[in-house]
Amino acid sequence: MNRDFLCELAATANVFLFRKFDAEEAEPAAALFPLLGIIAGFLFTLAAWTATVLFGHLTAALLAAILFPLLYEIATNWSGLRNLTSFLAMRAGNLPIALALTKQAEPERKLTPVFVFVSLYLLRMTAFGMIAFHRPAVFLYVFPGAYFIRAELTGYGADGEIPLLEIPEEKRLLPAALTGAAFAVTALLSFHLATIAAGILTAFAAFLILRVQQRSIRLHTGRATLRQIHIYGAAAELLLLYTGTIVL
Repeated sequence: MNRDFLCELAATANVFLFRKFDAEEAEPAAALFPLLGIIAGFLFTLAAWTATVLFGHLTAALLAAILFPLLYEIATNWSGLRNLTSFLAMRAGNLPIALALTKQAEPERKLTPVFVFVSLYLLRMTAFGMIAFHRPAVFLYVFPGAYFIRAELTGYGADGEIPLLEIPEEKRLLPAALTGAAFAVTALLSFHLATIAAGILTAFAAFLILRVQQRSIRLHTGRATLRQIHIYGAAAELLLLYTGTIVL
């Protein structure tokens, strides 16, 4: 890997991370989003396997449920959960979808956002613990899949709209190629039918979620804003986490 690529990867990671890397003058590249998912999935998988070897399945699952979502949210400054909570709370208050998707996330002194936030976080904790207990390799499906969705949405513009981050034509297939490679390698190295089945289900769910979210963008905003990427990305992540648990 040359310096230019590392700087581009750092700039891409800075779209999501709270602590920014030194990217020099590099610009973020939506085509590299799935690579961030592969890195996150690998780290979660490695940590879960290591904890299982050292402490056993149950302790590893409890540690994963407590630490994994907490560390992930701290690293990303809670951007996904905050924006998804804000969106759902606004929709609960009958705000139109287009406004709920574009209005900036703001703290509200009401019970509904707090209830939604806690519910979403507990759901994430449960899914992380279940996957770590039964089949940690599923993390290598969930996070590449979720960041593939983010990449496609970031590079999507309806009816001539300019995307948030355009993907050059020569790199247009790169997100799918990176995600497909992660899924294929994970399935081949797992040597387990349940893990392979989880990969197939997760891939199917990722494409279905992507189509639904692209349709929402086409109907309501024309192109995804950064807030929408956080909303849709967090929602996709949660759905894929639970898709991965179906065959556990």
